[in-house]
Amino acid sequence: MTRRLRDAWAALRGYAAAQDHRASAWAPAGGSANAEVGMAAATVARRARDAVRNDPYASRIVDLWTGNAVGAGITTRWPDDAHGRAWQRWAEGTACDAEGRLDLYGLQALVMRAVVESGECFVRFLLAPPSPANPIGLRLQVLESDHLDTARNGMVDGTPTIQGILAFG
Repeated sequence: MTRRLRDAWAALRGYAAAQDHRASAWAPAGGSANAEVGMAAATVARRARDAVRNDPYASRIVDLWTGNAVGAGITTRWPDDAHGRAWQRWAEGTACDAEGRLDLYGLQALVMRAVVESGECFVRFLLAPPSPANPIGLRLQVLESDHLDTARNGMVDGTPTIQGILAFG
């Protein structure tokens, strides 16, 4: 009797993936995360983008994730007013955007949307001459992950590379 109770309790509180009766047809691959993701990343990203464009539920999920992660924007604190004012001019104007359309908080939301929708994105730092509108001297360019050549693996130009990204350390 005690053994049956113990088995029943274990069945109730165990993970579904660990149970044989529910996962008998489940055959997970044993490869590394890079190998698994590398093969399907482009397909998954295309399907996710299509879902966001065509399914209001998927679109709403991306909106919710973005809103909860970024909110009105991630801000900073500065030890003195001069730096704080310079940062505010840069962050709240469109000079921080390489395309001149969004302020820093809009760029943060754009990056988060791309990460939720496609799994990743890139932000390119472009130096600019400091000006009254851009006292930081930096512009940010948001790029979709499609710009990455994921077929580049192994030693590329003498540098170890995994799915198009240089592997250091």
